[in-house]
Amino acid sequence: MRLNLIATFITTLAASAVADFKFLQPNSQFYAVANATTTITWDYSGDVPQAISIRLSNKTPSNTTFVGEQGIVASVPVSNKKYDWAVPASQPIGDNWILNAYPVVAADNSTTPPSLGVSDAFSIKPAGTEPPKDTTSTSPSSPSSTSSPSSSNSTSNGGDNKSAGTRESAVKSLSFVVGIIGITLLNNLF
Repeated sequence: MRLNLIATFITTLAASAVADFKFLQPNSQFYAVANATTTITWDYSGDVPQAISIRLSNKTPSNTTFVGEQGIVASVPVSNKKYDWAVPASQPIGDNWILNAYPVVAADNSTTPPSLGVSDAFSIKPAGTEPPKDTTSTSPSSPSSTSSPSSSNSTSNGGDNKSAGTRESAVKSLSFVVGIIGITLLNNLF
């Protein structure tokens, strides 16, 4: 059991250290509607888990109708890059809703693994509201609709691309170090 927990921790830490995961929709310009289907989209690069779970929470501290996180989907393949969320009619409406993506781990689900990514804040409108126009091809935080997954967090100038490459290299080195520490821990257990 102890070995299983350590292996799960190391795997999750290594996966989240190298992963670059970003929600595209919903966002501040693309809201969800209660009692309607909203497509959640994302992009990724690097080493991400095969499947993620998506949970909903609200960033408004005074929100008393919704506390904690609500599961949207327990497991969806990351490679799908989308999930059609049937927003319940009973879903509280309002602003400051966010989505969290978590790696699906097969071992111990008693602790929540670190989040891979958090969406921009978005609104949930009342049932009957006209759904927003599809904005899948554009992202409000990226400079163009054709940006690649590896450049989703950088702008189009060359300096930022260089720093993104440096960051990726540093993250890979960190992942390697975590792996070495994990192997050392496992060897000391036996």
